[in-house]
Formats: sequence, C-alpha cells, structure tokens
Amino acid sequence: LTAVGFDLSLGMLNAVGSAAVAQADMTRLPVRRGSLDGLWCAAAFLHVPRELSAATLDGFALGLRGGGVLHLSVAEGEGDEVQQARLGARRDLFVVHHHEDELTAMLERSGFAVTSVHRSESHRRWLTLGATGGATWTSSSPSRPGTTDRCST
Repeated sequence: LTAVGFDLSLGMLNAVGSAAVAQADMTRLPVRRGSLDGLWCAAAFLHVPRELSAATLDGFALGLRGGGVLHLSVAEGEGDEVQQARLGARRDLFVVHHHEDELTAMLERSGFAVTSVHRSESHRRWLTLGATGGATWTSSSPSRPGTTDRCST
C-alpha cells in the first residue's frame, strides 16, 4: 500500500513529517482518473464551501478506481460557521455542517454507495460515512453540469 497525503496547508503538510505529501486542493485532486484504491478525508471536507461539495465528491469518484473505498468525516449539524483561529493558526476557518440524508444523496449522485455511518463527538459533532464507488464514467458519460475531469494529469 502506498499512501500519499494531500493538504492545502503547508503547515499541515510539514507537521506530517513524511516525504509522501503534496500541497493540493481537494476540490481538484492532482491524480489520474481511477488511480486511487481508497480516499481518506477526515475533518477536511468540512472546509469545502457548500456550493463546491457536489463537484468535489464527483472528483473523488473520478480519482477512485471502480470499487474504491471512501472514508468521509464531516461536521454534522445546521448551516455554516467561521471558527476563530486557534492552535497557532493564522486565520479563521470556514466550517460547513452536513446532515446524513443530504450528504448520502450527494454521494449517491456522484456514484457512491454508502456502506457505513458513524457518529462521534469531541469539540463538535462528527458524521463519518464509508462508501464504495469510483471511476466508472467514460469520456462519453454524462457528467454533472459545470464539472470537468479534474483528475487527469
């Protein structure tokens, strides 16, 4: 198994202490279509603006091979919030809250089948969904309006 970590924040990448990391925006993963066996997205998707959520999940599906596994952990609840900077962060964080039914529907529209649901609580309520899916679209397949094959590099 080869694992590669992506994060938009150089600070988070430096904290990992591994050479197998790259700075990247999860809304446009820099991977080839169908090149990933799994995608672990814990406490990161909650920073994707709501209007980019569906297209981001489409990109996740394109990056995964058919039958690939997704682990998606998000903040559960109502609306959006700005979280004040903490732990040495230089700026505030934007946090989008999701509900199981709307997130499941988005995942299904992106070609995923939800296989597990788990909830936990710490400084916020967490909703974690496991799903399978992946790149089953071809260049002739219809895609969500406004999206492109972001995963080809």
